[in-house]
Amino acid sequence: MTRPAKFSKNLIVLSIIVALAFLCLQPSTARADSITLSAQYFGNAVTLCSSSANPANCTGAQATGSLATGTIGASAGFPLGDLPLPGFVGQTTDEAIASSALLYNFTSSVPNGTAVINLRVTGSSSVSTNGIPNSICPAGTPCRAEAGIGIVSGESFVGAAPGTTEDVLANILNSGSEGAPTGPIQIVVPINGSVANLSFTLTALAECPSLTALQMSEGISCVAVADYLDPLTISGASIYDSNGNLVPNATLVSQSGFSLTSAATPEPSSIFLFGTGISLLCLASRRLRDRIRL
Repeated sequence: MTRPAKFSKNLIVLSIIVALAFLCLQPSTARADSITLSAQYFGNAVTLCSSSANPANCTGAQATGSLATGTIGASAGFPLGDLPLPGFVGQTTDEAIASSALLYNFTSSVPNGTAVINLRVTGSSSVSTNGIPNSICPAGTPCRAEAGIGIVSGESFVGAAPGTTEDVLANILNSGSEGAPTGPIQIVVPINGSVANLSFTLTALAECPSLTALQMSEGISCVAVADYLDPLTISGASIYDSNGNLVPNATLVSQSGFSLTSAATPEPSSIFLFGTGISLLCLASRRLRDRIRL
């Protein structure tokens, strides 16, 4: 083996080592302890379909989730041309509801205090109609698309009024569209005796009038979609003691082994490892070029 070829082999090995070191710095997936999914389809508030499978699917509703990655999604909608015909005599409304919920049972390194959990959510809601008079979409049962994140008693949302149990992502009536918030949804969870339980539910809802085949042939349409199937997941956390002071590097560890670190930044030793690998890689590349020139 020639010296340049041998050096090239060493360079490849070094590159692999640096890549592995970089992967070690990446955050672990947000493995959850429990997941609950639901998809339902209603006509005039009568349940016509219900599913709790994974994924859960009913007419117009879909809920997905993964314990392994700690992600959930929910979508409810009646796209153009997909609105079902009435399922029974006298049916006047079609409603699809999908919900996905995650539960984490954390053990905290801080005995008492609070944890602020950041959620990342993407999606959008929209409603549009054609040829539908107000009598078909009255105020009591409008053509609508809604979505929100719900929490349980004891939890709260950052910046919300006390007692708020839902962060509304969208609430579209009769016409319009709305995207998900650009920043994170922040949930405040109490820590008592080193225990912090986090529970949240993503819900999507869509409602349209039940249209007959004749109405559809005349161009009457309702399109209502609340699509949040792009995974919602935990993106970070800040942990505070009982005096409200941020505790850097404090941890939350769930029963599944998922760990969150307060004010998470790579440890100095990890930064040194990664920086050293990059420096060695650059040096090796420079030496290889010099040998080739010779």
